[in-house]
Amino acid sequence: TTCSVCQNIYSAGDDADELFLILSGKVNLKDSDDHTITELREGASFGECSMLSETKHSANASAESAAEIAVLNRSELERLVRRHPDIAVRLYRNLARDVVGKLHRTNLRTNSVN
Repeated sequence: TTCSVCQNIYSAGDDADELFLILSGKVNLKDSDDHTITELREGASFGECSMLSETKHSANASAESAAEIAVLNRSELERLVRRHPDIAVRLYRNLARDVVGKLHRTNLRTNSVN
C-alpha cells in the first residue's frame, strides 16, 4: 500500500484486523489529543498489538512522509500459520520482540515523567 503525506491509516476505535510493516517512509502514532506517541520508520511494525489481542486500535496512525506499507490481515496471518509454520514461528518471534521493545520504551518514558 502506498500512503501519501498525512494520509490517515487508521483511527483510534477502528477495528484492528491488520498489522502493518513500514517498507519505506515514516508513520506517526498519535493519541486522541493529537499528541505524537511515537514516530516509526522503515522496518517498524504497528497495529499488531490490537490485531493479535482482537481489540480496537487505541491510537491514530498516519503517514508522516510518503510511505510504502505492507499490510497483513488476520485471515492471511492464519493461512500463513497453517501453510508455513516455520515462517509463522519467526514472524511471531519478531512480533513479540517488537512488542516487548515498545513496552520497554513506554516504561522508560513513563518512569522519566514520574
